[in-house]
Amino acid sequence: MSGIFETRPSAPARRRSVPRLIAAGAVTLFVGAIIAGCAGTAPAMPAAPTAVAATVAPTAGIVSTATIAAAPAAPAAAAAPQGAPPGPPPGGAGGPPKVITPTLTNIAYTPISGTQVLDLYLPEGNGPFPVVVNIHPGGFFTGDKSMAPGNPGKALLKAGYAIASINYRLSGEATFPAAVQDAKAAVRFLRANAAKYKLNPDRIAAFGQSAGGNLASMLGTSGDVAEFDDPKLGNAGVSSRVQAVINWFGPNDFGVMDAQAKAQGCAASDQTHSAADSPESKYLGVAVPSSPELVKKANPMTYITKDDPAFLVQKGDQDCTIAIENTKMLADALAAAGMDVHYDLLKGVGHGDGFGSTTPVFESESNSQALVDFLNAKLKAAPAAAVPTTAAPTAPPAAGAAAAAPTQSLLPVGRGPGGGQTAIKATPTFKDVAYASASPTQKLDIYLPAGNGPFPLVINVHGGGFMMGDKSNPPATDEFLANGYAVASVDYRLSGEAKAPAQIQDIKAAVRFLRANAGKYKLNPDKFAGFGGSAGGSLVALLGTSCGVAALEGADLGNADQSSCVQAVVDWFGPTDFLQMDKQFTGTACPVNHDAANSPESMLVGAPIQTVPDRVKLVNPITYASAKAPPFLIQHGTADCNVPPQQGQLLYDALKPLIGADKVTYTLLQGAGHGGSQFTDPANMKVVLDFLAKYLKG
Repeated sequence: MSGIFETRPSAPARRRSVPRLIAAGAVTLFVGAIIAGCAGTAPAMPAAPTAVAATVAPTAGIVSTATIAAAPAAPAAAAAPQGAPPGPPPGGAGGPPKVITPTLTNIAYTPISGTQVLDLYLPEGNGPFPVVVNIHPGGFFTGDKSMAPGNPGKALLKAGYAIASINYRLSGEATFPAAVQDAKAAVRFLRANAAKYKLNPDRIAAFGQSAGGNLASMLGTSGDVAEFDDPKLGNAGVSSRVQAVINWFGPNDFGVMDAQAKAQGCAASDQTHSAADSPESKYLGVAVPSSPELVKKANPMTYITKDDPAFLVQKGDQDCTIAIENTKMLADALAAAGMDVHYDLLKGVGHGDGFGSTTPVFESESNSQALVDFLNAKLKAAPAAAVPTTAAPTAPPAAGAAAAAPTQSLLPVGRGPGGGQTAIKATPTFKDVAYASASPTQKLDIYLPAGNGPFPLVINVHGGGFMMGDKSNPPATDEFLANGYAVASVDYRLSGEAKAPAQIQDIKAAVRFLRANAGKYKLNPDKFAGFGGSAGGSLVALLGTSCGVAALEGADLGNADQSSCVQAVVDWFGPTDFLQMDKQFTGTACPVNHDAANSPESMLVGAPIQTVPDRVKLVNPITYASAKAPPFLIQHGTADCNVPPQQGQLLYDALKPLIGADKVTYTLLQGAGHGGSQFTDPANMKVVLDFLAKYLKG
């Protein structure tokens, strides 16, 4: 089942939860607030709390994957499976007893570093057992494999799962992507040695908390990304893919963590992830704001594609160590891509079952069983048929017709937020140019063709459902450069960082900046075109129609004396009137989910779209259509199951009587889906280039 199932708090208290060490029934994190890079010293361990039974029920009207009930702490002693003696307890000698003990300890999964070892916990029986790879937390700079889950571990072993708890190189030894490479090497080792250890090589899940949650998610989404499968670490011919992922409160986009913590109302001490000495910066090897490319590479959302495994994402509603939105944005992105994802917001708990918790929540018996139930459904059920990565229906299928499930909503097909188009050959002439200073996101890349200029400019606005994607690899840039156009590819604040109209305000600020600095960058300030696909198509259409609309201008972002108008717009399959999208898909086999509270469109405006029609109207390009609008080329695929082709028709119908039929063109590409090669093939690129030449070179 696709989509997000969520338990939301009505008004969560904003307190910080500090992780505690392993104890019976406690979540297995590590030492205090330093895990997520917030300043301060971990408080002393309180006396053992009295167990208080409390049931955390879902908010009315919201479906949850499970009703999470806090349970009394597990017994201090548990029967240990046969095997080698356990390793040292976390936190040094004298720590509390472990709930589970490994069968085999310190197995080297690669010989490069002494760190690269794992412990193996085996259930009773002869196997082969499905295996859960446990990836410990600790801000990428501390922690170890002894931090194996307590109650969940017991439940997994009882249910017949093996557990492999791994060490990986911490940031003090090696920076990103070493930790990801180690996790993948461990999976390859386990798969290659499955028979030796009685494991099922086709049934491997990743489970991680905090930093480990990020790494588990990277295992899930990065598939066969070559950069992370380092052959020097061994078993190079073996797959590192996993078949399920459990992410407990892991971070995703490091670049927006501080902004999200501020928006959540967290303390200033929780808004330090961009600092040069934060765990995230140390993990990357550079300060977070200085390297958006590394931030992107370390973000599991970057690699989402429709062959990713099922995810269970869980988060505490009082977590300020990692803002709620930073973990949730991964679940939202997976759901928007049509993936099998379940999201639980657990009430009354912060960054794990922290100090001061009277009863465990993440490690409660009921939640431990929820993890087992999730894995049973994903690892013990009959294997699903392989899903092709690029196949698309030739037309929106009729209701009841058999068809492969299409990618959901506004996310483009292909691995990564750029959309699966062929990688461009060009490299930016100017990279990461700041066009405003309100957010580190507000940067652009400029590509210049050969010659002295001034050049007409194509302003590329990326897609990604307003919630993901970036300025890298702008489509058709090679063709634009070859025909004498400069290209500016713009990053803008995504919906996880800021709600509408921040996105269009950023695009307009970028246009004003480019116009103000046209001489510096050899641009013709009178010949600007907007170009974008999907969410980017929506934004460039809005850019085109809203020239001079003060509410969308964002004048405080700079260069207020400059115009944000453009002289032409190329809109590829962008949505216009969100409120009609589901209605337009009714009667087809395409998903009818744009009205959902977790749709990209709802996330953009900050509420289910049908409940806030005025906010939707604010970002609808048709709202501002007038005789002042520039010429438009609107293109859409007839087989698009993400954005109904009628969305482009609505815009065409609104513009035609205002600017004339000679200045607006609406083209349907037969059999094309939500993007794909038909848009960038030579025949269609000639249409695009002829259109631009008419208005930017004429």
